[in-house]
Amino acid sequence: MKSDHRAIYTMKDQIKSSSILKGVEKNFKAFYPGLLIITCFLLIEHVVIINTFIAKDTTNEQRLPSNKIGSSVIFNQEAIPLPSIKVQFKSSEANTTSLLRKREEFGGKGDGYHLGGFLELDCNSLSPNTWKLMMEKVGIKSVVDVGCGRGISTSFFSHQGIESTCVEGSHDAIVRSVLPPKNIVEHDYSRGPWWPKNTVDAIWCVEFLEHVGRNFHQNLFPTFKKAALIFASHSNWGGWHHVEIHDDDWWITKFESQGFVHSKYLSKLIRNAALDGMKESFPNGRPFHAQHIWLSMQVFINPAVSSLPEHDHLFSEVGCGKSRKTDIGRECGEGEETPLPAHYKPLIFDNDKFQQWQTLIMNSINQTSNMQ
Repeated sequence: MKSDHRAIYTMKDQIKSSSILKGVEKNFKAFYPGLLIITCFLLIEHVVIINTFIAKDTTNEQRLPSNKIGSSVIFNQEAIPLPSIKVQFKSSEANTTSLLRKREEFGGKGDGYHLGGFLELDCNSLSPNTWKLMMEKVGIKSVVDVGCGRGISTSFFSHQGIESTCVEGSHDAIVRSVLPPKNIVEHDYSRGPWWPKNTVDAIWCVEFLEHVGRNFHQNLFPTFKKAALIFASHSNWGGWHHVEIHDDDWWITKFESQGFVHSKYLSKLIRNAALDGMKESFPNGRPFHAQHIWLSMQVFINPAVSSLPEHDHLFSEVGCGKSRKTDIGRECGEGEETPLPAHYKPLIFDNDKFQQWQTLIMNSINQTSNMQ
């Protein structure tokens, strides 16, 4: 009897539960359309808020949270370049700015105060002998030239077969550039960060660091973090919008705080190469004085990029044939020596392409002189 009694109660419970479920199902069906409408409304509102934020971000300032800069998620795609905003000076300000630029022979017509300051031909920033060393001994095959001005140094790299990109904020410099548009990125670091899609072997950055206030370094360093090596000079004195004038130690501390490693070895190599190349000159007799390079250039290693397989070809000094009597060395491949794969071998300086580059620059000077 007890078992039958339990069975009866069990059946009653099941019937009661079934009735409750049917009631819930009936009520749910009644409320379902309303619930669906509310859900859709919330989703649409969420999308509108996101789109509004993105639109504001890309048209005004492209900022990144500090904890996201350098993450693989952000760096997988190229950042959106943010060109400078044309400034409408008052007549008195325009005249003052024009006179100051003209007196110092600085470019930057129509640019804001923080832009421009470039020269038509700045031989203090040019050193073919240094660039040759970067090619043959360091193994550079791709470069981003930050603050490239008219693209004179960028065009040297491009002529020698190096994958090259010029990043410049001055619209006046871009209008007068010697480069084709495909090699130029117009970007103003006061508006936000920019970085290339792919990592590169090197950043070449001469006469630029001193122009960017450290309140905008959060926009500049993401560019540097896409390179294995950074070749950067800095100013030890004043100039057009020189707002960060510091010594070597200050910049070493700054870069190391961002995760870079200062290389005394490479810095010394580069400075000596610039000094050795001072005897060379353009066909018009203007020497490659390279003062900014031999005086203040420093080289920093970015281990996060230099350790990637696609940059294994760097530091391409030959490793065979050296002895106590000679340190010249040669390529490996004799006797029992295992030769290196072709892609590990550096690009070799091409003198014919160098002459073509010189001709291009000389012709561009005549053209821009006629424009002024």
